[in-house]
Amino acid sequence: MPTLQELAQRYLEKLRTANNITIAAEEIIEEMEKLTYSNSNTPISSEDKKLILNSMLTIKDKVVIKEADNKNYLQMINYIRQRLEGGKK
Repeated sequence: MPTLQELAQRYLEKLRTANNITIAAEEIIEEMEKLTYSNSNTPISSEDKKLILNSMLTIKDKVVIKEADNKNYLQMINYIRQRLEGGKK
């Protein structure tokens, strides 16, 4: 399994290059729900999912992006967080 930081980078890149950021967010949610630890094959913890999302925010802050895009990234990261915590679609 890639590191949590590598996953965060991959997911942020997916959002950045997506034609439809909402669909990309849904795909990220599905993938995160299926992640498992390679050593035990158990699902990753909610805490590690939160670490991935927090890393996405940290990486986003280091990348120069347009203000409008920044707002979209924040909205989608928050949307992913809510969904992973059991929120509604």
